[in-house]
Amino acid sequence: MGATLKRGLKNIFAAEILTDDNESGEGHGYTTGTPFHLIPAGEMSRNVDSEKADIYYDDTVFATVGKEGATEVSITGAALRPEDLARINNKYVDSTTGAIIDTGEFDPKYFALGGETENLDGTSELFWFAKGTFAIPEQTDKTKDNSTDTNGMKITYSAVKTDHLFTVNGKDKPIKRTVIDTDVTELKSSQDWTAQVVTPDNLSTVVQKKTT
Repeated sequence: MGATLKRGLKNIFAAEILTDDNESGEGHGYTTGTPFHLIPAGEMSRNVDSEKADIYYDDTVFATVGKEGATEVSITGAALRPEDLARINNKYVDSTTGAIIDTGEFDPKYFALGGETENLDGTSELFWFAKGTFAIPEQTDKTKDNSTDTNGMKITYSAVKTDHLFTVNGKDKPIKRTVIDTDVTELKSSQDWTAQVVTPDNLSTVVQKKTT
């Protein structure tokens, strides 16, 4: 436990959200497709849209109120192929030719987003954002010259809370993300945290608290 320094980023995965509701029965609840490796990543930033305000009565703080909005995740890495971009931005891929047809319409699919950051002390942070959408990525191209410059890509993901309610601390609540700190929590034997989106429903089958 305690402070550490971060140095490392890898294992950026995504999984399409198939269902997200509070209905019962087949085809309902929170379900996803099989996670897939999204991008070889070089840098990632996360920014939470949050607000906080102090309420004053009788010349003192009576209460503090706030709210948390979407989390914007920006990942800079290698350039994705057009078909991979079409997959996360819900663009049409022609079945006959494989060409991507972009109508310019915003019709997003929801995905879960996972990743791993490493620390200098050998521990890691494994995370899964449960639901969000990808924006059309920033991309820069340039002509060849006598330098060794190359261009990658920056993709942006907006994480929001699920519609589905999970049991969290004895109460039914939506979730935004699940974070596993390997300093205090370890993967169970033969478990792969990238093989499924980790949520409160399957958390105890994937990881356990360290005993030493």
